[in-house]
Amino acid sequence: MKRILFSGIVILLPVLLFAQNDKKDSTFSVSDYYIKAVKEKPYDESKLDTVKNTRVALIPPEHFVFAKDIPGYIHPGTSSSIQVKDIEGTSWPVIDKVMTKEHLEGQGVKLVSREEVELHSGLSGVIYTVSFETKGVEFERMMMFAGDYNYTIWLNANYPVSLKKIIIKPLLSSLLSANIVLK
Repeated sequence: MKRILFSGIVILLPVLLFAQNDKKDSTFSVSDYYIKAVKEKPYDESKLDTVKNTRVALIPPEHFVFAKDIPGYIHPGTSSSIQVKDIEGTSWPVIDKVMTKEHLEGQGVKLVSREEVELHSGLSGVIYTVSFETKGVEFERMMMFAGDYNYTIWLNANYPVSLKKIIIKPLLSSLLSANIVLK
């Protein structure tokens, strides 16, 4: 009985501690982190992992594993994921023009922010952060579109809002590490 109680406390304590969402800390600027990440964290191109059946390579966050059902990575302990798609023959600015607040709301999500970014590889792009609810749990999704005039990298990073403080930086670092693999 003591083992079960102890196990329950060990499992629930981190969830309860991180579920406390202070409004001051819940705002997070991609631009602020990106600037700090470039200055503080070295980019190691040798850690790039090419996602099967795509021309996209990225550095997955620590403890994320390759997903069997989707092209990308998952972290089962946090219900977080990075889904990788690639679009040939379309530039990200074309996609950016149709990604309006109304379009996103029509897809069942609410626009939180839109920020232009430059990836470690030098590619430019944009990250949309949207919010949605699934089975009573609030989630956010960072949708990054980046690339050149003929090829677009499309990454979706999903995470529970309650874990945003601890998961956002590793996810963002991974998104910004993406690059196009030449075939």
